[in-house]
Amino acid sequence: PMLEFSGACAGCGETPYAKLVTQLFGDRMYIANATGCSSIWGGSAPSFPYTVNKQGRGPAWANSLFEDNAEFGFGMLQAGKQRRAQVVEQLKSVLEYPDAPAELKAAAQGWLDAKDDAEASKKASEVLEAEVKKAVDTWGEDCPGTIEMKKLYANRDVFVKPSFWVFGGDGWAYDIGYGGLDHVLASGENINIMVFDTEVYSNTGGQASKATPTGAVAQFAAAGKAVKKKDLAQIAMSYGYIKSRWAQAISRRSTHLSRRRAMTVRPSSLPMPPASTTATKTAWASLSPPRSRRLKPAIGTSSASTRARRLRSPLTASLLRANIKTSSTTRFATPL
Repeated sequence: PMLEFSGACAGCGETPYAKLVTQLFGDRMYIANATGCSSIWGGSAPSFPYTVNKQGRGPAWANSLFEDNAEFGFGMLQAGKQRRAQVVEQLKSVLEYPDAPAELKAAAQGWLDAKDDAEASKKASEVLEAEVKKAVDTWGEDCPGTIEMKKLYANRDVFVKPSFWVFGGDGWAYDIGYGGLDHVLASGENINIMVFDTEVYSNTGGQASKATPTGAVAQFAAAGKAVKKKDLAQIAMSYGYIKSRWAQAISRRSTHLSRRRAMTVRPSSLPMPPASTTATKTAWASLSPPRSRRLKPAIGTSSASTRARRLRSPLTASLLRANIKTSSTTRFATPL
C-alpha cells in the first residue's frame, strides 16, 4: 500500500478504501482531493500519508476547494492528456529521423503500441526512458535531435499510463460540488470518482447531507431526516456509459451503516452490467446486512441511546420502514 500513518480518527472508515485504491493504482495515480476529512488526514502538515514504492513511484496528490474539486481533477486529466499527446508527436518525429539509433526507434514504437495499456506501458516506459537518457548523454549539443530528446526526457513522468482519481466526501459529491461532479461524469472521459460516503458532513460536526438516509438523526435533522437518501450511483448510471460500484459495510465501533461509492467513467462502447440479474441480486444480498440489524439499537455503544430515541418516534419508524421497502428497487449499482 502507498498510504500509511494517516493520523485519521480511530476507527475511520475512509482510509481503508484509500489504502486499497493505492494498492491497485498507486504507482500511477493522480489524486484531486476535495476539502474535508479526506484532505485533513490526507495532507495536513507536517505529515503526508501517501508514499512511494521501491521504484520511487507513488500517488501525485493535490487538494482543491470544496465546491470545484471535480473540475480540478478534470483539469488534471486534460493536462495529462495534452502532455502525453506531445510525447506521441515527439516519438513520431523520432521514427522519422533518419539518424536515430535503431534501439531508440524500437523503443519509441514499442511505447506507441503500449501507451494505453496500464501494465504494458510500464515495461515500455522503462525501455524508452533508458534509450532517451542514453541519447541525451551521448548526443552532442550540435546534434539537431538533442533538444527534442531533452524535452522528451522531461516528460518521462507521463510515459506510464496515468490513472486519474477524484476523492471527496458526500458533502462535496452529493451537495456542494455536485454540479461539477455531474459535468465530469457526463463527459465520458476516463476518470475515477471515489466518494467517501459517511452520510453526514463529518468534518464540520455531523450535519445532515443529501446522503443522509431517511429517519437518521443528525444536526439540522434532530427529529430524523424526513426525505430519502439521494441515489448518486443511480443518477450516474442513468447516462448509460458510466460504470458504478457500490460497497457497504457495518462499522463495529459505532454500528452505523457506512456506505462508500466509487464511480468510473468509461466509454459507451463497453457493456454495462445487468441491473437485475440473479447473480447481481445474490452478490448484493451477500453484502447487505440483515435489515433487522439496521433498526436494532446498538447495546453498549455511543449510538444506542440515539437509535432508541429514533425508534420511539412513530413518524421516524414509518419513514424507516418505507425507505427499506423501496430501497431494493432503487439500488441499481453493481456491488463490488
